[in-house]
Amino acid sequence: MTGKKEIGDKIVKKVRTAEEIILKLRKIETLVNQGKTIVQASKEEGILDYTYYRWRREYGGLNIDQAKELKTPNYGLERRGYRPEIEGLVDFN
Repeated sequence: MTGKKEIGDKIVKKVRTAEEIILKLRKIETLVNQGKTIVQASKEEGILDYTYYRWRREYGGLNIDQAKELKTPNYGLERRGYRPEIEGLVDFN
C-alpha cells in the first residue's frame, strides 16, 4: 500500500490526521525495537521510509494532545514564521 488510490485517471493522496500519524510512528518505533529495520517497519505500516522520516521530523516529539493543537487554523503558516493577525490580514475580534 503506497498511501495513494487511483480513481479513474487521477491519483488521490490519502490524508491522515496528526493522531493517526503519531500512532503509526509509535508502531514503527515498536517494530524497530523488536529488530526490524525502518524500511521493513514502514512497509508493514503501509508507508514509505521517506514518509516515516518526514513525519518523524514534523511529529516525532509530539503526543496525541499536542497533535490536536495542530488543527488550529494557520498552523502551517505560523510554523513558517507567518502570522496573519500581525500582518493585518486577519481580524480575530
